[in-house]
Formats: sequence, structure tokens, C-alpha cells
Amino acid sequence: MSRQSLLSWKYHEYKELSSTNDFALNYADVADERHIFIAQTQSNGRGRRGHHWISPIGNLYFSQLFFTSCPPNKLVYVSALSVVQTLLEKLPQLQGQISIKWPNDIMLDGKKLGGILIEKNASDNTVIGIGLNLVSAPPADLVSYPATSLADIGLALAGMDFLHSYINFFDRNLQCDFAVIRREFMNFAWQLNSDITISLGNKNVSGCFIGIDEQGFLLLQQEQVILTINTGEILFS
Repeated sequence: MSRQSLLSWKYHEYKELSSTNDFALNYADVADERHIFIAQTQSNGRGRRGHHWISPIGNLYFSQLFFTSCPPNKLVYVSALSVVQTLLEKLPQLQGQISIKWPNDIMLDGKKLGGILIEKNASDNTVIGIGLNLVSAPPADLVSYPATSLADIGLALAGMDFLHSYINFFDRNLQCDFAVIRREFMNFAWQLNSDITISLGNKNVSGCFIGIDEQGFLLLQQEQVILTINTGEILFS
């Protein structure tokens, strides 16, 4: 394990963790400090709703641990937008190909490139876990969605190169009013103004995705009714 400073964050690197989020959730030395935990691989990585996150060596897996008053349903947009801005800064040829699938997936040409998982620990500190497919995507027979990596389209990006720029964007975006983040998110929203189906766990609902409101909730137009959805998952068609 190595430890060093990454801007105003304390950075910890490990060869393998069960899950960077689980490790961060149980990390005791927080106080007013901000920490980043990165693993070369995860033996039990996970995404939202307990989905397994396949974690081969070469991709990027990290978690941020810190205290913030920003609620999770808004923080996910800060994180996702920061990922997209970093990718476009480092790989400007991705312009027009990168999008955000509400609420937490990073998309490349309609395929999943990365994901974000936000959780709280017992001390009310926030943990943001991010996985990004730099060199490989999970095999199609192991996941229920189309996935891709940067290497699949012939592009390369070093994990630490990404992380340094991401933290710059993240720290800046965290200070912005949510109205600014919301407007920027809409520029990258996957399937915006299209008909979508959302899984709510026990049922599916369909309609036209017309945006997000001031709370970060998804707005779904159904004829003359607009549904406000706090949590769910847009299904791949």
C-alpha cells in the first residue's frame, strides 16, 4: 500500500481490496480529512442494487471518503459530470460519444463505460465509489447490459492521469450551485427527450425522459402527467 497527497486529498493505493467502497466505509481515520482509496483489482466489487462489479487489473477502481452537506441525490450528478469533463479534457475526440445514463452510469456510444456508487458510513461521512473501464469491459455473458472500454475503441488513458484531473473537476463542481450542475448534466443526459423504461424494483414505468428537477429527481412525461422519480434504473432497450 502506498500513501501520498493528491491535491487536498490523501491518496492510498492497494494491490487488491474486496471493495474500495467497503474499505472506505470502514476506514476510521477521517476527522476533517479527505481520502481516496484506489485498488488495482477488487475481489468483490459492487455497484448499485448489489450488482457485482467485475474488476480485472488495468481498469480504474477508487473511492472517495469525506464529509459533505451535499445530499447523495445531488452528489451523484457532481461525480458523474466530473468524470465526463475529465474524459473530454483528456480525450477530446470523445466529444459527442460520452453521456450519463441516469442516475449513475457513464456511457460511451450507448454502452456502459463506468459507474458510480454513493453510500454513507455510520459517522455520516460520504463515500463515492467509481469504476471505469480503461482497458477491458466485462464479457457479454456475465452482464445484462452492453459494456465497453476505452481500449475497445483504440484509446488509452492512465488511471492516475485521470484521477488528478477528476479531483480538480470534482472539487470545483462541488462548490457550484446545483442549478449549474443540473444544466451541465442535461447536456450529457443519455436518452434525454426519448421514450424510456425505468425499473423501480417492483415494477417498470415508461414515458418520455424530459429532464431532472431542482432536487435531482427524474421527470418522466406520460401523456398529460409528469412523474417525479427519485430512485430507479433506466433499462437498456
